[in-house]
Amino acid sequence: SEPGGSRGLAAVTGASRGLGREIARSLALAGYDLLLLSRPSAALDETTIELQKISKNKVTSVGVDLTDQEG
Repeated sequence: SEPGGSRGLAAVTGASRGLGREIARSLALAGYDLLLLSRPSAALDETTIELQKISKNKVTSVGVDLTDQEG
């Protein structure tokens, strides 16, 4: 990666709360671009905004229920 650039892309499931949120925060601080995946919620929106503020890299979120087999 470029000096001062992203270390790569990390996709984090369950990113809106608990362990998933803490993993996403750690990866943001470590310099990764993030793709946050979680069920659609205000908590996901709040986590995305928080991580965008502390990261110099891209933070993108997608509200998706990964338990839904229909997609």
